[in-house]
Amino acid sequence: AEYPQIEISGFAEKYSEAKKSLEPVFYENTRISTPTGRNVFLSGWLIPKVKNNQYNGMTCTIRDTTRSRELDMLLKMSLDNSPYAIGISKLSEAGTAAATYFTNKRMRRLFGQEDIEYSEITLQESLDRCEDFITNKKEWRKFLQQKLPGGKPQSLTVNHTNGRKFEWTREYLLDSDGKPWGRMAVVKEVGRRRRKQDK
Repeated sequence: AEYPQIEISGFAEKYSEAKKSLEPVFYENTRISTPTGRNVFLSGWLIPKVKNNQYNGMTCTIRDTTRSRELDMLLKMSLDNSPYAIGISKLSEAGTAAATYFTNKRMRRLFGQEDIEYSEITLQESLDRCEDFITNKKEWRKFLQQKLPGGKPQSLTVNHTNGRKFEWTREYLLDSDGKPWGRMAVVKEVGRRRRKQDK
């Protein structure tokens, strides 16, 4: 008997990663195409079972995140229309870059990434590209690595290679319990009226 085709390439890659490493792997908003052509997005953990140091099966947790992804897309569309450059990232473990982040069109245009979708590069790669357009690089990097005292927003004036100055403000994003789940950066031009289009 023939069975309907299901597109699971993204999920399969994560499965192979977990099977090879024998370590739990988290997959997030991974697209699955159903036989009817509908795209669903799933998140969860792939946890290898190990016996005698050998792979012995896989435990998989699944959460349907299709609805939350649709809401995320609406939020991103609204942020793309913001007059400011904006970046958002989830909190990650110390010393590692967040796997999930978003930058709006103005942020990508201001820092030479207008021809790249934020989903195509990692957060670390995006920051590396931003650095190419900032002359006070060391000060900026130190600013990004500092913890936010008392959870209050902090700002730094960055000098852009186009000769203009921008105020880079970062702050925590809080959940319903008041605990930080992510960070947001807002970049505004300093000393001049905002131009219609960032060069």
